[in-house]
Amino acid sequence: MQVLTSRGVIAFAVFALVVLFGYTTVNHAIDLGRQQDYQPGQPIKFNHQVHAGIHKIECQYCHDGARRSKHSVIPAVNTCMNCHRAINYGSNYGTAEITKIFASIGWDPLEGAYIANYDQMTNDQVKDVYRKWIANKNLTEGVEADDIENIVEEQLEGIEKALTNEYTGDERIAGPIEWVRIHNVPDHVYFNHAQHVTVGNLKCQNCHGQVQEMEEVYQYSPLSMGWCINCHRETQVQFDDNEYYKSYERYHEEIKAGVRDGVTVEDVGGLNCQRCHY
Repeated sequence: MQVLTSRGVIAFAVFALVVLFGYTTVNHAIDLGRQQDYQPGQPIKFNHQVHAGIHKIECQYCHDGARRSKHSVIPAVNTCMNCHRAINYGSNYGTAEITKIFASIGWDPLEGAYIANYDQMTNDQVKDVYRKWIANKNLTEGVEADDIENIVEEQLEGIEKALTNEYTGDERIAGPIEWVRIHNVPDHVYFNHAQHVTVGNLKCQNCHGQVQEMEEVYQYSPLSMGWCINCHRETQVQFDDNEYYKSYERYHEEIKAGVRDGVTVEDVGGLNCQRCHY
């Protein structure tokens, strides 16, 4: 008993607790904000497997900012309407999800036109427009008449839930779709999509995984500092026919002379702190 209460044992126990506390704190601090495999539900069940996989729509058709700016951008509803003015019945969800797009922007699919003064209509007036559409379209697609009323009410409820937000006070159905952000990096980190997509010629799948196979997108990569650094150390820059790297004459000469096989991102300053934390 005296051994357990001696100063040496107490000092060791305190030291061990401090080390354990420090180790736990550091590990949790490193993991702070990490959300690999994060897969939130979205207001519209957009299926990437159908769009990017089956129909082979290029990622940058919708996320067109990736090639020219820091952000990849979330596509505006106008982009959706480029296709969905004609495609108004989904293979998986029928009218349920596509009608949310119509309601967001004020497109009347029965008339084939945008609704005048849509922003001044009440939610009940908006629902009347899409109540007729959902009923008529589902009858046309061969849905049993006895089921139509339940389908209409269920889908109208889904539209209201998707396009309104009690937390922000947005009570109107008409308006932007509030997509839930999946990928994010800390505020002190600078990441430029165009630098990687246009200059580096990287595919979206390098960071985001096989999105064309995902019904519901999730965060594929950890997006940690170590993950980025390892990529910069291992990834070779595509020097051939890339105007951006013409100024690196010494590297071009060394490649021609066979002195080096290639040039990594690290070789062109990819590990400089200021690149990401300017």
